[in-house]
Amino acid sequence: MLLKTQSVRGALALIALAAGLGAAPVHAADSGAIPIEQSAEQTQTLMGTQSNFYRMLESWSTMPVMEISRRIGQDIDKEPSHLSLALTWAKDKVSVKDFSKVNSLYFLIYADMAERSALNVPPRSPYYMAYSKAAYQALTTFEVMFMTDAARCVNPNANASAAALLPPRYAALKYVFDSASPSEMDSYWDTALHYEAAAGSRPGNGEICSNGVAEALAVEAGQTPPERLDASFVDDAKWAPLRDKVRAGLAVKWRTAYAPAARAWQANKARADAAQAQAAAAERQKAAAAAAAKQAVDAAAVARQKATEEQVAKEKQERLDAQKREAGKYHDSYVPEPSTEYEDSGGSGD
Repeated sequence: MLLKTQSVRGALALIALAAGLGAAPVHAADSGAIPIEQSAEQTQTLMGTQSNFYRMLESWSTMPVMEISRRIGQDIDKEPSHLSLALTWAKDKVSVKDFSKVNSLYFLIYADMAERSALNVPPRSPYYMAYSKAAYQALTTFEVMFMTDAARCVNPNANASAAALLPPRYAALKYVFDSASPSEMDSYWDTALHYEAAAGSRPGNGEICSNGVAEALAVEAGQTPPERLDASFVDDAKWAPLRDKVRAGLAVKWRTAYAPAARAWQANKARADAAQAQAAAAERQKAAAAAAAKQAVDAAAVARQKATEEQVAKEKQERLDAQKREAGKYHDSYVPEPSTEYEDSGGSGD
């Protein structure tokens, strides 16, 4: 069930879509610039300027992840500038290549940090879309990993927390859901499923199986928490078919939920394509009319030039003819008058 290394790397790359985006610079967000991946030097600088917060994040790593999530949220509420480092830290937690260290709950933190980052930039700007897509990808990955982790638990109610965790977060990312093309949605789902498959060797999640997640949610909501249980797991032989069932069920669920949006997207695309085709036809017609008009102008210019040349030739010929007629008076049409010299001399002899 494990994927090839190349597929795993591809899944990791997509999971880390917002890797290093950090806090969007105001000038970049205003200008609509595409986010640039944060360099290692920039990350080190961020860790240096916020070293106390980074050390605090690292010190929390031994706590239940839901408690870490709560503390990060509280800290960012007080100091919003910590959001960028929290996003980078969460990304590092989900981008591990050692799947024995994977914890599905970190995907929830990553999704929350990316979604909060989207709220800090202009809606539907390039930054907004990058953060939102990263959040959606992380959330779908969290869902499949959380549900397969819960399927590993002896506790039959381990997956109950999904009802409180997922719907509000998906609702906040509805724009991504509604605007994504079918191929984009397939990419989100495939990446989530590939990552879960690649992480098949991960250990059981005691926080999920012991009702730790449900307890944290209940405390947050001011409700009575469920009974805390010992974390116990089914063996891998029993877990494998349960994982397959969960994965298949989620694939159907995702596609069924997306079907209306897919139809709307296809309809919108058909309308856009038709409008584009109509506009292209109008442009071609306009270009043809312009070409015909130019051809007519060119033909008229040629005709005028020809008429001008003919008129010039005619006038030239008329001048030549006039010159010949004038010259003919002295040359071609000249007839000498008869001589009277003999007649005069003969008369005098008589």
